[in-house]
Order: sequence, then structure tokens, then C-alpha cells
Amino acid sequence: MNVNRRKLLISRIFVARNKARVATRNMAMSRQKKLDKMDIIELQSEKPKPSFDFKPARTPGRFIFQAKDLQIGYDRPLTKPLNLTFERNQKGCHHRCQWYREKQPS
Repeated sequence: MNVNRRKLLISRIFVARNKARVATRNMAMSRQKKLDKMDIIELQSEKPKPSFDFKPARTPGRFIFQAKDLQIGYDRPLTKPLNLTFERNQKGCHHRCQWYREKQPS
């Protein structure tokens, strides 16, 4: 039995036994007030099982990312203009990246 549930049960038994006695009436009434103020939460016997419903995402077109004449920098460009194209199922930009082809030794 849960510790909190056991304490609650002991308090209820104490109140029931000691309500009538003159010597312990005030303690019993005090505990009864505490019990009355408590919000008792009953837990479900079975835990609910989570269920997920993922909707299939729209398949992107042929190109995932395209950039033409992309320059990196703030006030002045730090690179030459880049043309990047990332296609679906492509491992990297080695095939179609103009900047990569320019940097390769001939």
C-alpha cells in the first residue's frame, strides 16, 4: 500500500475512534478538518497506453535546397558567389557544386 494512502487511512480510523471521547475530541476534529481540506486523487488501475498517429509528410520535389550566386559575409563578401543544389537522395554537393569544381586541381 502506498505510504500516503496508508497515512490517510490511519487518520480516518483515528477520527472515527476518537470523535466521541472528550479527551481526544479536539485532536480528532483537527484531523477531520485536515482530511476535509485534502483533495483525494484516485489513480486509475490501468495506465493508459499512448497512441501515436503520424501523418505522412509530403515528399519534397527534386530539389531540397537551391542557391544561386550565394555570397557569405556581412559588409563585404568573404567568398565568391556560390551556386549550390541539393537534390533528394544526394549524399553531398560534390557533383553539382560549382564552387567545389572550381577548387579542384585540373
